[in-house]
Amino acid sequence: MQKTKLKISIIIVNWNKKEEIIKCLSSLRNITYPNFKIVVVDNGSTDGSQKAIKENFPEIELIENEKNLGFCIANNIAIKKELKEKTDYILLLNNDTVIKDSNFLDILVSYADKKKEIEIVGPKIYYYKTNIIQFGGGKINNFIGFAIHMYKGVNEKNFKLKSPYEVDYVSGACLLIKRDVIEKIGLLDPIYFAYYEETDWCFRAKKAGYKIMLIPETSIWHKKYPAKTKFEKLNPTKAYLLARNAIIFGRKNLTGLKKISYLLAQLIFRAPFNLIFLMQDFNTFKKYLIGIYHGISIKI
Repeated sequence: MQKTKLKISIIIVNWNKKEEIIKCLSSLRNITYPNFKIVVVDNGSTDGSQKAIKENFPEIELIENEKNLGFCIANNIAIKKELKEKTDYILLLNNDTVIKDSNFLDILVSYADKKKEIEIVGPKIYYYKTNIIQFGGGKINNFIGFAIHMYKGVNEKNFKLKSPYEVDYVSGACLLIKRDVIEKIGLLDPIYFAYYEETDWCFRAKKAGYKIMLIPETSIWHKKYPAKTKFEKLNPTKAYLLARNAIIFGRKNLTGLKKISYLLAQLIFRAPFNLIFLMQDFNTFKKYLIGIYHGISIKI
């Protein structure tokens, strides 16, 4: 059948997560889809990741960057290479994911290939070795300024949706995209470095007339764990990037009242919420405020 002939390029960016990348690659050996290749882009790891990959997975293509170029640029290096080699689909996959369904790629490709207007799809994502959903699709709420993980924290037994449903974005932890949409809307925007890059990519695809779908029939594990407290604390780097990139996303992609509402919400709703509930210390608080300033002032 034609769907089995489609070439899939699985791209994984790694930076100093030797244990995680080995488990991820090991799980990929169990998938049943017949025509795929794996490209790992290492961002200058110093923990022996490159050596471990070469020794344990000699069949995998490894691109070694001299330093950490960020999630966007590292992925773009591999995406450009794979597009030149005429791949049909790109699958972005986080290095700390584990494939739990051997047929997950068959399901994603089969659905996307049947629906010509569907250009990006993703699976449900569970917290590692649990039945608790970490990500069931993404939604942008312009009024409170949040990119929301739908169904986060919901136990699988209480999740009722069985058919694919449209979302604003799917997680870059596992995102399947057709080559033609990349050729039309371009690569990941390196202005983000990390966080919001997949949200931006999906939003650009929707503006171009394509649909983004969450496929609940299949799922993966993400090596994250449900927070011990109601709100998971941010580290300084993540606080900075989330504050900065949320504002860049709104400035870059929204227009009119939606843009005004979203950007005001970053200051009126989101910033106070994050500062009250998610800051772990004064340094994190300071980094978050710097992120807001840079998000407003950076040239885009």
